Amino acid sequence: GVLRADGGFDLPAYHELRRKFPELLRFDADGRLVDKVRMDPRHGSLQPAVVPLGDRHAVAFLRDRAIGGGRVLRQETHDGGATWTAAEPTPLPSPDASVAAAGWGDGAVAVAYNPTYRRNELVLATPAAGGWKTLAVLERQQGAVEFSYPTLVINDGWADLIYSWRRE
Repeated sequence: GVLRADGGFDLPAYHELRRKFPELLRFDADGRLVDKVRMDPRHGSLQPAVVPLGDRHAVAFLRDRAIGGGRVLRQETHDGGATWTAAEPTPLPSPDASVAAAGWGDGAVAVAYNPTYRRNELVLATPAAGGWKTLAVLERQQGAVEFSYPTLVINDGWADLIYSWRRE
């Protein structure tokens, strides 16, 4: 979740029953759900990873199910999560796989994603001038192995990445 200055927090979530779409669940300082914001009205993106970049500015990276041509999707908010830009594809290939994202604290962002449909690769990248820079290829194996559902946390300049390894 994302802590707010008023003591509340926002929890990125997604709806996946008849239709799939990302949401931001908003809780007050006492942990009560007070609002729900649909991040993108179109159907086809889900599993948002939200990274705060300032008091009211944040970016979200999402799994693409139908709208971005098999790429990591990106959205922004400039009003503290009340409204979001439409999800747009990044250059990062990610055919229908979960992504993780976190901030370094200086405005820099890292994104962990699977660039192949088989999920047999896991890559860590960051936006760079004119595109994206690969920070590390974390896993790359041939055959029916899978490295998926990453979770990324950055604290004190250290990145911790947890993911399923060979579906375990």
